[in-house]
Amino acid sequence: MQTVEIEPWREGAETWRVLRALFPSTIASHSTVQDFFFGEDLLLRRHDHNVAVAGAFDAAHLVFANVEADGVKLPTQRRAYTRGPDHRPALDPLMVSIDISEVRFE
Repeated sequence: MQTVEIEPWREGAETWRVLRALFPSTIASHSTVQDFFFGEDLLLRRHDHNVAVAGAFDAAHLVFANVEADGVKLPTQRRAYTRGPDHRPALDPLMVSIDISEVRFE
């Protein structure tokens, strides 16, 4: 896998750093090119990729509601939308909604 930092993304009053990951075909994944957006606190805010297995559309996953479990911070809510030509999420329709609760590591 290769990674490279690409141009920052402006979201409201925040500027997010973007890490592009290039996955080899030997790793099963959403798509070979994926972008991960991080806030100033270095926590994940968004994850973009192409949904090659279901119609090859561009998706934007917004992640939020971080919790800390055994010293690890992670988002407990994920909302996935199609991504428009301006690279912004098209908030209608909601494609996937995931809520996680009672997080712990053993």
